[in-house]
Amino acid sequence: MTVSAPVGTGAANAGFIVRTMNPTAGGPDSLTGYFIGFDTGAHSVMVGRQNNNWTNFISYPVSTIVGGNTHHLKVTTNGTAIIVDLDQQRVISVNDATNGLPAMFQSGSFGLRRFGVGATFSNITIHTYPTVTSPSYDFSKVVDAVYTPSNAVNAIDFWENYDPEIVNRELTYAQTYGMNTIAVYLHYLVWANDRAAFLSKFENLLKIAVRHGIKVSPIFYDDCWNPTPQYGSATRAGLGRA
Repeated sequence: MTVSAPVGTGAANAGFIVRTMNPTAGGPDSLTGYFIGFDTGAHSVMVGRQNNNWTNFISYPVSTIVGGNTHHLKVTTNGTAIIVDLDQQRVISVNDATNGLPAMFQSGSFGLRRFGVGATFSNITIHTYPTVTSPSYDFSKVVDAVYTPSNAVNAIDFWENYDPEIVNRELTYAQTYGMNTIAVYLHYLVWANDRAAFLSKFENLLKIAVRHGIKVSPIFYDDCWNPTPQYGSATRAGLGRA
């Protein structure tokens, strides 16, 4: 999509209208639906709702949204969610959580709109995907815990000083008391310092867990809680992931 510089001093935008029920209605905002497009006056990507008035959801600033520049715009709608990709990069994700939102905003036509600017559109494609039913899971039989061995003070220490004998003993206890799942943190610092040893230790943990009928839920490369974790003996001072 290519949008020209503003013509005059008013609004200057062009883009897509989606879920429009009355595309022939007169006036700039008399449509019922959503508008997603560029404003070359404000140098932004706009998302909002039209319903005989304008409700602005977001104006996302992008310095390259200027008159004459060409950009690829992708809009995805799912339920009340609107997702916008600009030049293959996700830039906006909004949800129209308006109380009592009329059902008309759940369906409608797709179209193009410009106001106060010139615009050209090319390579427009529309895809409709079938509704995907999310699988349901029964967690009623899951008895689990986040596991850190008794000889470790945090997730870094867990793997740096991994002891299979302690792990085997403690998972024996877990099996005895009816536990069938454990979650373990896989800290990125351990991976960064010695990935081969890390993978070997993790594989050993999986083998021990299988032996005791326990499933493992890995939490990959966690680095939250402490913004400055350290690898090595300092982890025992609590500087790693607790």
